[in-house]
Amino acid sequence: MWQRKSPGEWQQQKIMVRKDPIPPLLVGALGALLSLILEPSLFIFLLSFFLFFLLAYLGQLFFGNLFILVSAVTTGGPVDPPNTTVICNSCHHIKTRDNALSCECGGTFEPFENWKWIDDAAV
Repeated sequence: MWQRKSPGEWQQQKIMVRKDPIPPLLVGALGALLSLILEPSLFIFLLSFFLFFLLAYLGQLFFGNLFILVSAVTTGGPVDPPNTTVICNSCHHIKTRDNALSCECGGTFEPFENWKWIDDAAV
């Protein structure tokens, strides 16, 4: 059954996700590899790795979006956030976020990250 996460669980999950260095490292490596295609230089490779990593990590840490600062620097403005998943608070229908604010059952949609699945046997 679906159960709403407690504020402590939600805050702990947000902190863990925002401090994870692995996704920014991957963005830094990809940016550095792309820089090698454009300019085969060790200095440019290291500089671009550092810059891409730093922008991705700061964007993830402060805004919760890995690409917000990278896209702001490379394209001149932030990109739209990706589609997020929402869940109805009464019938627990799961869908991708759209313009509908209420479910067919009369409930409202909330971010999926606010909910967790608990086995009926555990309750």
